[in-house]
Amino acid sequence: MAGVARGLVLMATHNGQEHLAEQLDSILGQEGVEVSLRISDDCSTDSTFRILETYASEHDNIEIIYNSAQQGLTRTIMGLVYDAPVEEYDFVALANQDDIWHPAKLAAGTDHISANTSRPELYYAGTNCVDGRGRVIGDEFDGYEVCASHPGSLLLVRNWALGCTMLMNGALVKLLRRHQVFDFARAHDAWIHAVALYCDGYVFGDLPHRYVDRRLPDGEAALPVHDDLDPELADRCTTMARVLLREYERAMNPDAVKLVEAVAVRHVSAKARRFLVGRTDIMLPTNPRTSRLRWNILRNKF
Repeated sequence: MAGVARGLVLMATHNGQEHLAEQLDSILGQEGVEVSLRISDDCSTDSTFRILETYASEHDNIEIIYNSAQQGLTRTIMGLVYDAPVEEYDFVALANQDDIWHPAKLAAGTDHISANTSRPELYYAGTNCVDGRGRVIGDEFDGYEVCASHPGSLLLVRNWALGCTMLMNGALVKLLRRHQVFDFARAHDAWIHAVALYCDGYVFGDLPHRYVDRRLPDGEAALPVHDDLDPELADRCTTMARVLLREYERAMNPDAVKLVEAVAVRHVSAKARRFLVGRTDIMLPTNPRTSRLRWNILRNKF
């Protein structure tokens, strides 16, 4: 397969027997990319590991790792990222255990980022949310293109770049494993997105294109409703900003440092809150929601 991009897909599994085979088939059926799978099972108690063993016996491009003790999704997937033999591949992707990938999912990302560069690069796209029967419900991130075009938003808005759509080049994986941390509080995909975005990397957001059908938790039949001002999200945003500064301050440009630092100290600094309210690169999908966010930051309520 000379000239074809080589992709390593990293997957964490835990009690995912119901839809796992369909997801594995969709990954193995990717077009235009030579795919290898490295899967870490987090102590499943159902038939998940048996399914993985069956697929591994039939496909020599699948490697299985079994956690000796349950670690949770974030530690399992980031452990895979930190240990990825990235030098052997052009790109690294992340996978959930119960999605369905469209055949051109990986190839779509390789068109927009480069493997042969020292610059960290990240691609992500949108998703279709589907119910337990696979029926498309919609996309919970409609309208978040405005956030993607205002890079400060990620520090204070829920992450719209989902790991199941991401494709990373080797330089980004190496940057991530340079600081092998797990205490960033937010989800692993938010952390990866933030490192790429604020450490002088290149991020290509492709939200209008959907190459993944993503099953909602527990077979929900409607899109989830999220609170922009969720106090738990506020706390997690603060923690992630602090960890970013601790680990990557030297990799950021001066403006990024000021922005991240302001988020980290906003609850104890009126100056930082005024600075954030004045930033034009922090947006939510609508102007009223953005105004509400800024007002609550100013009042030290978020």
